[in-house]
Amino acid sequence: MNHLLEPNGQARATLILDYGDVSTTLRQKLEARSWCVHIAPNLKEFKKLFKQQRFEVVIIYFDQEQIPDASELETLSSLNIITKWIAIVPSEEWLETHPSILFSHLFYDYHRQPLRYDYLLATIGHAFGMAQLQSQKLEHYKVQNNRDDLIGHSKETEKLRNRISVVARGKESVLITGDCGTGKSFFGRLLHKNSQFATGPFKTISCGAASESLLHSELFGHEQGSLYPNCEAKIGKITQCHQGSLLLTDIEDLPLSVQSSLTQYLEQQIFYPIGSDKASSSSCRIIATSSSDLRQLVQKNLFSEALYNALSTTTIEAPRLSERHQDIKPLAQYFLDHFCPKNEAKAFTQCAFGAMQQYHWPGNVRELMNRIRRAIILANDDIINESHLELPNDNHLHTLTLKDAKDRVEKDIVVRTIAQAGYNHSQAAKDLGISRTSLYRLISKHEIML
Repeated sequence: MNHLLEPNGQARATLILDYGDVSTTLRQKLEARSWCVHIAPNLKEFKKLFKQQRFEVVIIYFDQEQIPDASELETLSSLNIITKWIAIVPSEEWLETHPSILFSHLFYDYHRQPLRYDYLLATIGHAFGMAQLQSQKLEHYKVQNNRDDLIGHSKETEKLRNRISVVARGKESVLITGDCGTGKSFFGRLLHKNSQFATGPFKTISCGAASESLLHSELFGHEQGSLYPNCEAKIGKITQCHQGSLLLTDIEDLPLSVQSSLTQYLEQQIFYPIGSDKASSSSCRIIATSSSDLRQLVQKNLFSEALYNALSTTTIEAPRLSERHQDIKPLAQYFLDHFCPKNEAKAFTQCAFGAMQQYHWPGNVRELMNRIRRAIILANDDIINESHLELPNDNHLHTLTLKDAKDRVEKDIVVRTIAQAGYNHSQAAKDLGISRTSLYRLISKHEIML
């Protein structure tokens, strides 16, 4: 099975959420096959790493004490629809009491402990291959960030449109808050386009994607030789954005030491590049975004109160997609039109629109966009129906008995395994760890059509 895991010219990275430090063996086996393995001991670190790097495969170890919320993982998965998620559960008995974990439509597959590493490595290899294939297809369906206005006319959208119009007239810094996937970065760009700085430069820094020293350098620059011997001098983005705007995403991830320097700039319009004792100045509008409650972080001493006060004089709140139900249809049509080349035009069925209206969209606009991108790939003809969107039926799930839930999981795994085995029943039974007779019994039990 090693051929499934051989390098294809690029580094293969996997991220493992492991609360109990039990993934050592898996890490060794993956690294022996040239994988780059990242381990996160908690959900906070997992989120940070997931946002910083692209991972084709992520693996979640579930245990009795630490059980991350499936909806929170779903929201995180909307950041990258290519990633394949694999769950490792303690036992079949554990799964019976946590059926919603696998009904999130998040996991590509799951494995029970004690692990059969040959099966698990094969699954990881298959998952990586599927991610690569979908990634290649999605290259043809890139969204164009060329719209200059908000899409939709719901009450919340009109309120947001008016707020952006008013805030755009000023010069002060702006804090844009809201859940992940609500479009905060887009609103920041829209704010710049409608401001007096529109003809000036616009740049972005992700505060959670670099080290403390690099972030300080990205913001304020550094002198020659100040970071390491013979390094060249660098002009920071605050200087580059003179008479323009600088968007700082995930401001809650900015290190505290850099927060104090940014506060000084916001209050006095001066800053010090690394290695310099001479103050520099620039007229740059700071636009910051955050998915966290910064007031709570201030109370926990995890975020500077001075910086919060400097940023929050002017705020914009991005509404959830669930608060903009009237906008779902025009947004969906917009993404469909922009992802599909003109010679590959597709259309939604009314059932697809109905399903999108009923779904609660935990990943907000980003999830809507990504599910439509995936639906375009899954739809073989010019019609996109409800099944292509792969939306979880959450309301129905809550009415299931444990037996019904287990049967649904069992059927889903059997169908998927048979498909992955190329409809070879002997191989599918081997992959499931059961006999062919048991496999045929399951096919009959669940009335699986092959």
